Amino acid sequence: MRMLKLGKFMYDLKKKTGTGDYVLSNLGSDFDIKKITGNAKISPKNVITGTVRSNVLRGRYTVNPKAQTVVVNARSNGYFTVNYSGKAYKISPDVDNLVVKFNSKNVLRSGIIKARVKDLSVPFVKSVNVRIRIRNGNYRISGTAGMNGGGVLNINGTTTSDMKHSYSLNLPEEVDIAKLLRANGYNFNGLDKAKLPATAEARIHGVNNKFSGTYEIHSPYGEYMGKYKNLHANGKINDLANLDMTVNAKASELQFENQRLRNVTGNLEIKR
Repeated sequence: MRMLKLGKFMYDLKKKTGTGDYVLSNLGSDFDIKKITGNAKISPKNVITGTVRSNVLRGRYTVNPKAQTVVVNARSNGYFTVNYSGKAYKISPDVDNLVVKFNSKNVLRSGIIKARVKDLSVPFVKSVNVRIRIRNGNYRISGTAGMNGGGVLNINGTTTSDMKHSYSLNLPEEVDIAKLLRANGYNFNGLDKAKLPATAEARIHGVNNKFSGTYEIHSPYGEYMGKYKNLHANGKINDLANLDMTVNAKASELQFENQRLRNVTGNLEIKR
């Protein structure tokens, strides 16, 4: 629920122009900004331009009722919470020339959004910093994700207007994969003592919230059920959300207690 309070509003009947101030009080809605103030002007062609001010967000907008469009520019200086589909997200967005067309199937038509999101309740990811370029309802996304368990993941790809996704993911610096898995609730046999420093890359595709793909991992050394050197692993990701995947692994050297093996290969299936 929101309560709108209008300040002084003046309208010139001869020139067909108006100007005024407003205060929007948030009494309970899908975001937690408590108070928004601003001003608005009406042109002779009934185009409305205005400003938005709050403790964390400032911006300006242009509303064209005839074209059924809104153009938004905004800058944030802090985080605020947005509730969407039953989940809460802490975001800090910057918006450049975002065009919204209400009579279009894909409402977001063009513009650039730079968004920082933190405290995410999704597997592996605790924060995201992305740049989103919108064109005709399609999204080109690039940025980074801070991993729950350590490390930074590079993200680059597209989401189409009909929610088809294609992304490349890359861990350019060594991250302990075993630590990542433990930090995200995985506890399969031997993981508690494992050390798997590695670089990784993946190609992910999907529709809506279903993702699959392929990946490659390289680890110069480590320990899982034994010590190894020069481990290379690849496989298919059948379901990213549940980490349903196959593993085809090869190590130049594998040591179990007093046994040392060379050029060892193996296959695994992992499901959460």
